[in-house]
Amino acid sequence: MKKKLIVFFALAALAIPTICAAMPPRPGPYVSGFLGVSFPITTNVTSTQYGPGAKTFNDRVEFDPNIHIGGSGGFDFGFLRIEGELSYKNGEMSSITEKISQTRIANVDGRVGASAMMFNAFFDMRNPSPVTPYIGGG
Repeated sequence: MKKKLIVFFALAALAIPTICAAMPPRPGPYVSGFLGVSFPITTNVTSTQYGPGAKTFNDRVEFDPNIHIGGSGGFDFGFLRIEGELSYKNGEMSSITEKISQTRIANVDGRVGASAMMFNAFFDMRNPSPVTPYIGGG
């Protein structure tokens, strides 16, 4: 299932520049959106059980791929674009492994999500080719 999902989004990502190249650039306001897959990395977690016989646990948490969605809106001045962007990423836990004993707990119920808000500026280097390089930051 993961392989099919990766192939689908890779093909979609390759098709998007072709679609965008068909539209000529024009100054003015614009909006855009994106949808993708988030691949959260395996994370090492340390936790402490308090009370009598306190213990410290060192675990490794693995995540399943999940959704990454967002949108932006801004103004294109022809050579300069300024925009604001909102996005959300989500990761669903798939397993927790205790590092010392290597005990693996599957079918874990937990999620991690992150919302982001950014302001970006891009300097477009227009040229006669179908590819427009740019420099940006946010």
